[in-house]
Amino acid sequence: MRPATLLPSASKISLMASFRALSAAVIGLSLSGGKRIESLSCDDQSWSSTMTALDETDRQILKILARSGREPLKHLASAVGLSRSTLTARLRRLERDGFIQGYCAILSSGLSPRPNQAILLVKLDKTPAYDVVDAIRQIDEVIQCRSVAGDIDLVLDVAADAVETLNRVRDRISTLPGVADVRTHMVLATNFRTVLS
Repeated sequence: MRPATLLPSASKISLMASFRALSAAVIGLSLSGGKRIESLSCDDQSWSSTMTALDETDRQILKILARSGREPLKHLASAVGLSRSTLTARLRRLERDGFIQGYCAILSSGLSPRPNQAILLVKLDKTPAYDVVDAIRQIDEVIQCRSVAGDIDLVLDVAADAVETLNRVRDRISTLPGVADVRTHMVLATNFRTVLS
């Protein structure tokens, strides 16, 4: 699998789409100044109804970009049977409508500016707890927050420059109103990463 690279606009020859609904959890480096990419929750009904509004060509484009974000526009257009100008218009629409939420370079874990990673398992006093999720969203070191079923409520992926920073993030989250418990699991290594397509 080739590493993905980021270019600032869909009109460039190559591009990398970080499509959250189709890709595995990755640490992204946004070239637009570290802008946080927001994700949509599973219970967002507008998301599921909008997904059904995508046509087969849109789905093909997103599948190819999720698998190979450096695909040249010429090859991508040919693969889906469109001209480059029509493909570019579709890409702009997919970006505008939020299906392509950002562009990023997927860094080797050894090169990450935040090499210390942990998974935090959060138990809430009650669910749903939108205020807790909104508060967690404001913490830069939290790169992903997922709601899950079972004996815990949230799974957080956290990346920091130092272990001390991870500890401060954990303490901050554990003192949020509505948080009952936080368990921390340090990431020792990322053995592999798969991009779903």
